[in-house]
Amino acid sequence: MLTDVVFDFFGTLVRYDDAAVRPDDTRAHRYLAERGLALSFEDYRAGMSDVFAAFEAEACRTRREPLLHDISRAFLGRAGLPAAPAALVAGFTDCYVAEWSEVAVPLHGLDAFLAGLGRRYRLSVLSNTYHPPLVEEILARAGLRRHFAQVVTSAAFGIRKPDSRIFAHALEGLGATTAQAVYVGDSHEVDYLGARVAGWRAYLVDPGGRYLGVGEHRLSHLFELAAALE
Repeated sequence: MLTDVVFDFFGTLVRYDDAAVRPDDTRAHRYLAERGLALSFEDYRAGMSDVFAAFEAEACRTRREPLLHDISRAFLGRAGLPAAPAALVAGFTDCYVAEWSEVAVPLHGLDAFLAGLGRRYRLSVLSNTYHPPLVEEILARAGLRRHFAQVVTSAAFGIRKPDSRIFAHALEGLGATTAQAVYVGDSHEVDYLGARVAGWRAYLVDPGGRYLGVGEHRLSHLFELAAALE
């Protein structure tokens, strides 16, 4: 019997509001400039992109999740501060996280959807992220944390989806089996196939219709899930 619905977070429950992101500057860049690091915004953006790409490539290869503090430290080293003080690394990381978490917007109507689904199933989150507290903080700020019995992140566990170990870790925390749980996400490879390989039933949120072959386990919108589970 199905008892647990486990959600991916980014792209599934929340979306980034690109219109709220300034194209010409960021808080994190200003934080560094105010502390004497002379770096144009263009160089800052390119440097961050390159460092993230390198860490992401390694994470995809090993499935070990890097931490944002380490990414920040690597970027600062590239920018000319190979021995950046811990306080600078922490402050820069905090600015970066705060800025991006502010533009992570829950789907319209998500609170009511979760409330309704939560009357039938136990809900939880399993998400990849570089920063351990990020998902919890976004949920709390949006007033949504109360809907979830558990929040598991790759940053806290150390291993990222689609590795089966993090799916098993989530089940262990819930005291559930694969027969009792379903996973819902927006990435075909990371979420849908990752969960299926781990032995879970899974649904793919695919509004663009890219994966029609998924069949009855494809959702055009997250809110179709309740009917699909009946």
